Amino acid sequence: MIFSKPFVVLSVPLMMVIGCAKENPVPVILPEPSRIMHQDQFENEEFVVYANGTLGTMQAYSTSASDGTHLEFELMPGAFPSVMNDQEGNEWNIYGIAVKGPRLGQQLKVMNTLMGYWFSFAAMYPEVTIFGEEERPDLGLSSPDPQWLIDPSSVYVGTFRDGIKSIDAPKFDLFHTNVKNDNYINENELVITYFDGEDIRVYPHKVLDWHEVINENSNLGSSVVSYCPLTGTASVWKSEVDGQELTFGVSGLLYNSNLILYDRQTESIWSQMRQLSVYGQNISKVPETIPYVEMTWEGARQLDIQLKVLTQETGQVRNYDTYPYGDYRTNNDQINFPINVEDDRVPAKERVLAVIINERVKVYRFEHFE
Repeated sequence: MIFSKPFVVLSVPLMMVIGCAKENPVPVILPEPSRIMHQDQFENEEFVVYANGTLGTMQAYSTSASDGTHLEFELMPGAFPSVMNDQEGNEWNIYGIAVKGPRLGQQLKVMNTLMGYWFSFAAMYPEVTIFGEEERPDLGLSSPDPQWLIDPSSVYVGTFRDGIKSIDAPKFDLFHTNVKNDNYINENELVITYFDGEDIRVYPHKVLDWHEVINENSNLGSSVVSYCPLTGTASVWKSEVDGQELTFGVSGLLYNSNLILYDRQTESIWSQMRQLSVYGQNISKVPETIPYVEMTWEGARQLDIQLKVLTQETGQVRNYDTYPYGDYRTNNDQINFPINVEDDRVPAKERVLAVIINERVKVYRFEHFE
């Protein structure tokens, strides 16, 4: 065991570790249709936030172009995957890429964002600010153990290391958006997507729920895609950190109910939502994040770039048509592991967008865009 002190072992039913198969998957409840933008400022940075409640997606983009020009954006209703244009005549898609205009091919800075359940941001970042409300003071929470960046007494064991198997040789199907393929993914199911410079890579929640970590190679090089079904958060990192190529697995540990990864080269452990190593040889190292967009499969099918969709050919026997955690996604009273802070300003399982700047967080709700 590499850890300097014992962890609290929380006894949970086996279904919470490896999943409880139900005959019918739990439906994802999406907000009412809405498409709107808000321009905002946080931690001295200006950005615009776009939301499409129909497709279950939000994202935030800097208002400064790569040459420093300040851009004024306007919403483009009904034009998805294009979402906004500017005073120069540029048209920008959901990935912040100019698809028309004098900046054709340029990409906006996409803000560092995560989507997930409200309770997870309130617990992980207790000073979290909600759009439209006053900023909260920094509570100054820190780890009492100098070997850790988080409080080790708040780290819980959910399962043994690699008890949830990562996917280390993912397989993808090419998908052409003019062909319907609902036999695999229902249109209202959520997927994680990112642009690798050539294709859009798509990772269905229904597969991520069972594996949580995917080590892969794309046109951007080696990367790790992670998803925590308990906090509803995803992250995409480049696997090379300070010149060292890393591969990741599921440590079996949780902090504020959120996934902790470990790297197989040094056995350092990494907080998914904090986006850095919190213990071990790589402590304090921060991987380079790759911007991702979470949306429904129906939204992904509207993208005008070729899709590479993660298949169910994982080499492991799982029933990917079942959700492994019962009614967890919709039950606001069920949080499987202890959290440091509870905040009832927003329902616990409401999906929100968090903009993260200087380790401070501002949250946006779909209802802000109605």
